[in-house]
Amino acid sequence: MATTQVKPGLAAVTADDGRAGGDTDPSAEERSQQWHQDRMRYRLRHQARPHYSAALLVAAAGAARAAVHLTGDEAAVALATAGAAYVTAVVVATVARRRLSSQRLRRWATTCAFVAASWLTWAANAGLSFDTASLLAMLTAALALPYWQRHRIPNTAPAEPEHRPGLDGYPRLWASYCGGTSGGPLPGSWLTSHELIEAGERFVLQLMPGKQTLGGALAALPLLRTGLHLLPRQDLIMERHPILDESCLQLTIVTRSTVLTTDRVPWPGPNYDPATGTVALGPYIDGEGVGRWRMYCDNGLMGGFLCGATRTGKSRIFDSVALSAAATGFSVVWFGDPQQGASSPMLARHADYVARDIPAIRRMLALAILVKELRQAENALEDREGFVPSKDRPGLLIFIDECHRAFADPQIQYMATELAREGGKCGVAIVAASQVATLDTFGKGERAKDADALRSSLCAGNLVVLYTKSTNAKEVLKIDVDPTQFPRIPGYAYLVDQTGHGRSAPLRGYYVADEDRDAWADDIVWRGLDTGAANAAGDRYLHRRDHAATEKEALAAKVAAMRAGQPGAWSSPPPATATPNTSPPAAAPAAAGLLPTIPADNVIQFPTWPPRNLRPAAPAAAQRTTAVATAPILSTERGQRIYKLIRAGVVRTGKLQEQSGYGETHVRNTLHALVTAGLIRDAGHGKWTHTSAAADDEEVEQPA
Repeated sequence: MATTQVKPGLAAVTADDGRAGGDTDPSAEERSQQWHQDRMRYRLRHQARPHYSAALLVAAAGAARAAVHLTGDEAAVALATAGAAYVTAVVVATVARRRLSSQRLRRWATTCAFVAASWLTWAANAGLSFDTASLLAMLTAALALPYWQRHRIPNTAPAEPEHRPGLDGYPRLWASYCGGTSGGPLPGSWLTSHELIEAGERFVLQLMPGKQTLGGALAALPLLRTGLHLLPRQDLIMERHPILDESCLQLTIVTRSTVLTTDRVPWPGPNYDPATGTVALGPYIDGEGVGRWRMYCDNGLMGGFLCGATRTGKSRIFDSVALSAAATGFSVVWFGDPQQGASSPMLARHADYVARDIPAIRRMLALAILVKELRQAENALEDREGFVPSKDRPGLLIFIDECHRAFADPQIQYMATELAREGGKCGVAIVAASQVATLDTFGKGERAKDADALRSSLCAGNLVVLYTKSTNAKEVLKIDVDPTQFPRIPGYAYLVDQTGHGRSAPLRGYYVADEDRDAWADDIVWRGLDTGAANAAGDRYLHRRDHAATEKEALAAKVAAMRAGQPGAWSSPPPATATPNTSPPAAAPAAAGLLPTIPADNVIQFPTWPPRNLRPAAPAAAQRTTAVATAPILSTERGQRIYKLIRAGVVRTGKLQEQSGYGETHVRNTLHALVTAGLIRDAGHGKWTHTSAAADDEEVEQPA
C-alpha cells in the first residue's frame, strides 16, 4: 500500500519579546519582580511569626466574646476559655521541655504559653478593648525580643543576580548557585558562548575536566533547575556538544517552548523515513528537530522498550509506532497483551496475529522463533548478510504491552531473549512496553543475568522513558536522568540515542487522537507473513483467524456468565477446528500447542518437524537402539566427548565445559542435540543424566 509521507512540522513561534533596540522583556521583568517578592517574604518569615501568634489570640478572644453574646452566660464561657487556654499552655510547656535542648529556651517557651493563656482569659472576661489590645502588643514585643534576636535580618543581603534572568542573567545565576565558586552541584563550571534560539537560550557548559561528566550533570538536573529559577513549563536540556570535546556540553534553557505549553501535539499520521529507517515520535522540547524511533538499521530490524506510568502518553506512542510500521507495507505487526487485548483495542482488531493471554503469547513467540529459524537458514543457504525488508520478505515486529506480566513466565522470557538477541538480523524484533521499570519487568529467571540479558537486548534497539514512579528506573535502565523527576506533562519523554550520532534529549510525543487512530487503522493494509514464513509457522498461524474468532466467543461467554452472576459457569472452548490446508505441504510441530520446555539451565527443547504422513511407531526397544546408533550428534567429536563424560558421571554443565575444553555455547548446543536425540535428559538443578534408551547399550556404536 502506498502511503503519503507526512512530514511533521511545528507551528512557527512568533514571540515579540521586545529585545530589539534594547527594550526590556515584560515577562522577564515580571519574573524578576515576583522573584524579589518571594525572596523578601521568605526572609521575613521569622520576624512575622510573633505577630501571627498575637493575631490568633485576638481571634480566639473575639470568638469567646461572641459565645458570651450567644449564650448569655458570661461566667461559663470565661471558665471554659480559661480551662482550654491553661490546658494548652501545659501541653506547650511539656513539649518544650522535651524538644528544646536549652534550659533558657524552655523557660522562655513556658512563659510565653502561660502569658498567652492569662491574657486570653482576661480578654474573654473583660472583652476586647483598647486596653486589652495595647497590653497584648506590649507583651508580644517584650516576649518576642529574644526570638527576634536569634533571627535577625542581616545587614548585607545574600548574593542575588544584579540583572534579570534573561539575555545575560543565566551565566550570573549559574555562577551564583550552580557552578563557579558557589559550591553548587557543578563547582568550577561556567556558561559561555551565549546564543539565542527560538525556544529560549543556548550555552556551552564548560565542565571541570577530569572531575565532571555528562552523567553527573544530568543527575544534578533537579538542583540545576532551582539554581536557574526555572518555572514549571520551562525546561533544561543538557547534551554532548556536537563539535567540542567531552568537557564541553551543550546546555539549552527552554523558556518559551510551544511544545511544552500546548495541551498536546497532534499526530501527523504514519511517518516512516526510508532513508534513515526511522519513525517520528514527536518534536524535541526545544523545537529543533523530531525524535525518531529506529525501525530498520543496516541489515537488521530493531526492537525496543517503552516505559511510562499511567496517563503519561505511553499507549499513544506505542500505537503510533505500530501504525507507522504497518503503513510501510513491508512490516508485519503481531500483538501480545496479557490483558486480553484491552491495552490497545486498535491493535487487537487489526494486528496480523493477536495473543490475548500468557499461554497465547507463549505460542506466538514460538511461531516467531520458527520464522527466525527459517530466515536464519535462508541467510546461510543464500549467503545473505542480515535482513533487508521488502514486499516479498517483510519484517516481523511483535508488540507486547504490559510486558512485565508476560516476561514473568520463564518460557516467554527465554524465547523473548533469543528473539531480542538474534532476531534482528533475521527480520524479527520485539517492541515491549510497561508501566514499571524494575528488573522484574524483564522477568525474574533463576539468575539475575537472565532478566538483565533481556533488558539490555531490548534497550539496545530503542529506549523511550516517560514519567514513572519506579525509584530505581535510572539504575535498571542504565540512564543518566531520573524519570521520577520528569514534569507531569502527557507525552513528555526522554529519548535515549543508542547510535552515538543522534540526540539523547526530552521530546513531546505525538498525541494520537482516537478518531485519527481508527481512521488510519482502517485505511492501512495490515499485511501478513510471506508464504514461506507462513508455512514455516505452521497450522497455528495459517488458521489464526479461526482461533481468533474462537477466542472472541470465549470472551463473550465469560462476559455473559459474569454478568449473570455465574463467574464459574464459563470455560475456554476447545481449539478451533482447522480447515483443510490448501497451501504447499508444511510441517506441524510435534508438541501440541507449540509450547517449548526450558530445562534448569535454559537449554530450550523446541518442537521438532516430522513429516505429516507418519509411519506406525516402531517398537520401543527398536526406537531406543536406533536413537543411540544413528544420532547425528554422535558423528561429531564434540558430541562423542560430551556424551562419554555424561556416561562417566560428569553431570553438571560447568564441569562438562571444564573437562571437554569447549565453550559454553558449544556445550549448550550439544546438550540440546543430545536431548533431542533422546540420549540424555534434564535431571534438574543443572544436572544431566543419560536416558534408559542409552542405558540399554553398554557401548555406543560410533558411526563410521
